[in-house]
Amino acid sequence: MTLALCILLALGVCALGIQVLAQLSVFWLVGRKRSAPLHHHWGVSVLKPLKGADQDLERNLRSMFEQDWPRMELVVGSEDARDPALAVVQKVAADYPEVRCRIVTSSLSLGLNPKVNLCAQLARYASHDLVIVSDASVVAPKHYVRSMVRAFGIPNTGLVASPLVGFGETSSGGVVDNLMLNLFVLRAICFTKLFARHSCVIGKSMMFRLSDLRRLGGWRVVADVLAEDYVLGRLFRRAGFDVRLCAEALPTRTHCEALGDGLSRHVRWCQMRRRTSTVAYLAELAANVSVWALALVALAFALGRVDFAVTGALLLGAKVVLDLVSILWLGPRQLSRQRACWVLVADLLNFWVWLLGAVRRTVDWRGTRLLIGAQTRLTLLERGHRSEAREPFYSAANS
Repeated sequence: MTLALCILLALGVCALGIQVLAQLSVFWLVGRKRSAPLHHHWGVSVLKPLKGADQDLERNLRSMFEQDWPRMELVVGSEDARDPALAVVQKVAADYPEVRCRIVTSSLSLGLNPKVNLCAQLARYASHDLVIVSDASVVAPKHYVRSMVRAFGIPNTGLVASPLVGFGETSSGGVVDNLMLNLFVLRAICFTKLFARHSCVIGKSMMFRLSDLRRLGGWRVVADVLAEDYVLGRLFRRAGFDVRLCAEALPTRTHCEALGDGLSRHVRWCQMRRRTSTVAYLAELAANVSVWALALVALAFALGRVDFAVTGALLLGAKVVLDLVSILWLGPRQLSRQRACWVLVADLLNFWVWLLGAVRRTVDWRGTRLLIGAQTRLTLLERGHRSEAREPFYSAANS
């Protein structure tokens, strides 16, 4: 049994080492100023797919209208002409007549991924070749577009994605959602980028050229996959482009209220990661300090080995301190008593989410049940209620 204790200790130490390296990679990649040239003459079309209106939508939209980039337009839309989000867009656009805004509604379908369907329609009305796909939940800093353009200006860049930072939780579900995003997802993206030279793209914010996408097969290539962002990144890499991470972190407000809401979202992300790389998915378990440390403490107490139990507790303490330092680095307001209390619990829930992601094969998306295959290719199992497909409607809110 001493051998088992030593194995658990070794696993815990290795996991902590990985977490430290991952956090260092965050420090190195996020917030670091770059000396790339800034192409002020580049025009940018921001594609903003919408689904429903929440209390933060107006503020999120205003953050895009207030960008300091001179040549920018917004192409905003929903698949439902009765979506209340469109009224919010019209209201906000009226306050910024100097910003060109196009509003599109369409339920035409390329495949089973509704976001890809809508983005493909929005792209048809984009005036500029260079586009940003930006989700409704992001709160864009004033220099957001400028930072994305600066990263894209580095030679041979094909796609730029933003590192995300979750905020705005009002319940336990939101706390867990943000902790998993800020402590696990952010570290994983930066670690793989810096040490494995592999770019993990999150589709909440990504920039590319439509002409490049068309040469790679267009939107249809990702119309029937769940992880369209990851697959897009892989397409650009295989075509010889570099996929870069923007230096500016992008705040995104969580909409998860119940604990199950946050866990469900991360289970879906786990399913995507498992289907894109089994090896990387197994490596996630190896990097979970809390699992190995708690297993070490439990076994050590059962065997009466106080020395190993203390070592396991120290590993747990070191992981919690690392997490608290990370939260503080993201911003003093990020660290609250509620977050501090949930840090260790979120780590254990992340293990539970990992287990569910390892065995589940289906996902319910907007009332439609889908089977997830290799590389997250989707197969329809049961379709929810959907209105008849209709031709796109376009209006120019601001000319």
